[in-house]
Amino acid sequence: MSYFMNFSRTPFAAISPAMEFLLALGVLGVFASHLWGALTTRSGWLSGRHTTAVSFATTLAVAIAYITSGSPFTTRMGEAWLQGLAPAIRVDGLSVTMLTLVSFLGWVVCRYAERYLRGDAQRHRFERWLLLVLASVTGVVASANLLWMTAFWVLTSLTLHQLLVYYRERPEAQRAAHSKFVISRLADAALICGVGLLSVEFGSFYISELNPGASMGAAAHVGGVLVAIGAMLKCAQLPFHGWLLGVVEAPTPVSALLHAGVVNLGGFVCIRLASVMSQAEIAQTLLVLVGAGTAVVSALVMASEPRIKVKLAWASCAQMGVRLVECGLGAYDLEFMDLVSIEIYKAHAFLGSGSVVATAQRFRERVRPEPATASMRGMALAAGFACTLLWLEGVTLLGEASTSNVVAVPVLLVGVSSLWLHHLRWARIGQALLGTALLLGVYPGAHALFSFAPAPA
Repeated sequence: MSYFMNFSRTPFAAISPAMEFLLALGVLGVFASHLWGALTTRSGWLSGRHTTAVSFATTLAVAIAYITSGSPFTTRMGEAWLQGLAPAIRVDGLSVTMLTLVSFLGWVVCRYAERYLRGDAQRHRFERWLLLVLASVTGVVASANLLWMTAFWVLTSLTLHQLLVYYRERPEAQRAAHSKFVISRLADAALICGVGLLSVEFGSFYISELNPGASMGAAAHVGGVLVAIGAMLKCAQLPFHGWLLGVVEAPTPVSALLHAGVVNLGGFVCIRLASVMSQAEIAQTLLVLVGAGTAVVSALVMASEPRIKVKLAWASCAQMGVRLVECGLGAYDLEFMDLVSIEIYKAHAFLGSGSVVATAQRFRERVRPEPATASMRGMALAAGFACTLLWLEGVTLLGEASTSNVVAVPVLLVGVSSLWLHHLRWARIGQALLGTALLLGVYPGAHALFSFAPAPA
């Protein structure tokens, strides 16, 4: 676990200049491969599938090199003559994990889109904008300079808009895309103003130099609030969530890319600026209140929504709300673990939504709804069994429990209750027991794996 080091901890080994150069070159290679693919997709030299495969292979090489011989570092280019405005690359556990995830999901989405749009005369235009979105997200993830991170944040939204309006003959898709465009410009304005205030407070655009110490000034507090507002707008929190429900009219690969990646950038920025956000009390309170309200309302609406893609969109609102609550409580390690797992799950859910509908139609008559008493019995059994295992592992809801565990226990109970609900027959109780034990056993290991994220304040 020590290979994934938090930037605030002492690195386990000093990285050599040659390795630092190679790692930075690899990150630039990931960005350049997406950009090159976008520029050459019409010429037929490389398809999006091949470009993203190269990007994913490059990212894996960077990840292996970082794990085996690296430690966190920031590479600045041209600082002497740009006076702090030069591009900078941050290579640490956070950026390497995100780059691997973005490259992998981009490769999967491109492979799916190649079949999804087969026969479409405009598929090259789709691939071009898709690769530009991936390049922009890569810039946000790898940037160690607030100015460049914000620029790529804006560019991500502008390039994604071209994918959302891909079906120009669908008026619903056009209206939702334009609504999203307006909300995104508000999020951009909030982040730009917040970044400006933070740079004035700390005298630098470099994230590694945002060290508030014991206290922060008023400008930093206001900047933190603006960053939180930008994150909430980006994550489609209530009452600015309507566009996320409407953009399901876009092609399915776009929905997968949006829900599995782009909508998560707000949470990633909060993690990257954890040193400031953890001391901005008003921003944390705002994240908890808005995130909790969105999670509750969205989860309730999702339970009664019959359309599968709209149901998944409501689920995204709820999941983003839970993750912003985790940021507001300072549980950044838990938030990042949820970010990775939700991105993989959402991509799979949207790309597999068509087969789910077909399966549901085929077995509609064989599905029997569970009675209310069975649901209550399943939840009661799950709560008792889960609490017993958590108590045996030393995880309690009171006393010395950490913030991450207090947030995670209710989530685990809900997940286990649904597992028990579908295994109520005595012949299948063993499956429910095994699944519950696996769920509660996997969580501590996954939590330890993501310990490189900033620790709870």
